[in-house]
This record gives sequence, C-alpha cells and structure tokens, in this order.
Amino acid sequence: MLLSKHCPHTGVVNFYDASEPHIAIGSITKSASAPSDHRFTWRFYALDSAPSGYAADEVSAKAKLVATLCKAERQTLKLH
Repeated sequence: MLLSKHCPHTGVVNFYDASEPHIAIGSITKSASAPSDHRFTWRFYALDSAPSGYAADEVSAKAKLVATLCKAERQTLKLH
C-alpha cells in the first residue's frame, strides 16, 4: 500500500510504502516557472537508476510514479 504525505511548507508530496512509513520512495513537486507540460516533477528513489519525469498535472505525475513503482515490483519479483 502506498502512503502519501504533503508538506504544507514546501508543497512536496512524498510517497511511502506502508511497510516503511519513514523513508520516502518517491515524491512529486510543483514548479510555477516550468512550461505547462512540465509543471510537476515526479521522482522514484527506490531504484539505483532513480527514474524521474515530468507531467502537466499532479494526477498524471502520480500515475507515472505508481506505474514506475509497479514496474520495479515486477522486476524484483522476477529476481526472486
């Protein structure tokens, strides 16, 4: 299960695995100065390659982050 916490001071939304709610595995940040198709930056921290990307809105950014998480979980399951 994926948990999220929004920081009211920075606007960053951090995402956590329910089994480890103290170490963020991803985040979404908003940039006011970015072009409209790059307003939100998402980052996934749980892989060595640290995938990240841009999205026009927060919903799309979260969908991309979740898709990356699912892909990482499938790859991990193949290794075991």
